[in-house]
Amino acid sequence: MHSPIAINDLGLSFPHKTCFSHFSTTIYSGQKIAIIGDNGSGKSTLLTLLSHSHSANNIVHDGQISLPDNVIVGYLPQFFDNDKQLSGGQALNKQLSQVLAKHPNILLLDEPTNHLDHKNRKSLFALLERYQGTLLVVTHDPELITRCTTELWHINNQKITQFSGSYENYLSVNQQLKESIASQQRQLQQQQKELHNKRMQEQKRTARSKSKGLKSIQDKKWSPIVGHMKSSYAQENTGKKQKLIAEQKDKLQQQMSSLYLPKMLSPTFQLNPKIIKNSLVIEIRDGSLGYTKDSPLLNHLNLRCYSGDRLVIQGNNGSGKTTLLRAIYGDNTLFKTGSWHLPEPKDIGYLQQNYPELDLHLTVQQELEKSAPDWNEQQIRQHLNTFLFYKHEALNQTVETLSGGEKVRLSLAKITANPPVLLLLDEITNNIDLTTKEYLIQVLSGYTGTMILVSHDVLFLQQIGITAEFSLEALNAELINRNKNMRV
Repeated sequence: MHSPIAINDLGLSFPHKTCFSHFSTTIYSGQKIAIIGDNGSGKSTLLTLLSHSHSANNIVHDGQISLPDNVIVGYLPQFFDNDKQLSGGQALNKQLSQVLAKHPNILLLDEPTNHLDHKNRKSLFALLERYQGTLLVVTHDPELITRCTTELWHINNQKITQFSGSYENYLSVNQQLKESIASQQRQLQQQQKELHNKRMQEQKRTARSKSKGLKSIQDKKWSPIVGHMKSSYAQENTGKKQKLIAEQKDKLQQQMSSLYLPKMLSPTFQLNPKIIKNSLVIEIRDGSLGYTKDSPLLNHLNLRCYSGDRLVIQGNNGSGKTTLLRAIYGDNTLFKTGSWHLPEPKDIGYLQQNYPELDLHLTVQQELEKSAPDWNEQQIRQHLNTFLFYKHEALNQTVETLSGGEKVRLSLAKITANPPVLLLLDEITNNIDLTTKEYLIQVLSGYTGTMILVSHDVLFLQQIGITAEFSLEALNAELINRNKNMRV
């Protein structure tokens, strides 16, 4: 048990955006809260502020979070230092064990299901369901939200909305709201169109009336005084109508700006590398692999991949999935034996866990310039626009300020600048919101090269059309055929 935690008028802004403002609430002991929102909305930063950790001291924000003296915080951040010999799942379990050893009465978890296999996911859910303290978790994992939380904080459109109820009810309410907003937008657009037509007709009528009055004066049907009086009256009446139309138009524009629908990503490019159809891309024969020469992690590796193949590497946490990807990429720190026929690293696009290929001190634009040195500034900006990096400030923010999902988008932008023959993707759906995930599915579905993935997201694998799996748990690590046309 702990005393209530008071949040008063909390606000968070960065030079290029406002995440939220004027948020006030009270967190009571035992509450189970999921913090959700798009990538870059401020979820992880909010959790850091609640942790009162050393990192929180460097975050500029408005308002105040009052943590009582009897609160013991257990905080698991999204990113942490990891021994390369530990898998992502093993490292997360190690960090979580250290957090729980403090016996916290409030637990703050940032994307805790990242990297976890089925067995470890099951263990985490069981632990959180038994946990008697207060839980706040940042996640995009529907199962985690449904099983382990009872309330939602949704960061969206520069505010935090609190929702008490099931995740299923939240999705239903949110969908109804989106449909209502879309309907209102269509109605307002139609009203704007009608007002524009009305204004144009009024201008034409005024011009005709003025022309008729001048003609009547010229034809001496009206005296100049009467003619000018009628013209003045017509202009005054027209002015009133024009003013009314303008006021209605301003009101409509204000209503339009108050309605918010998130921007949708849509690929504007083709991810088509120059490949030879049916060509052999990878061949490993009787291979072994490990961190030391005398203690191989994997033995009896036999694998062939051809152009266009889509392969997922399966195995429990610590089985060697990421290590195999690193070996295929050409990591010289690993010890290999046997025959390894692999593409050159320059022909491979490799998106790694935790994105170590990104320089934290460079800006978003500078990172892409490294991958596309021959592009001009307009090409760089247009390419980044397709990955939701729009404003000048967004292009010039440093990589270290990006959320996990934004780092995925930037990494993908760098890879697609030079479409590779082989794509290596290590837990690519970690950290990404639904919008980015849908975009990713579109991009990868159209990719014509060879793809090898590590992922525990079964639905995602189905959606991108995986053709086979390579099980590291199976005897001799043999390829399991999932498609009769797949060559093994």
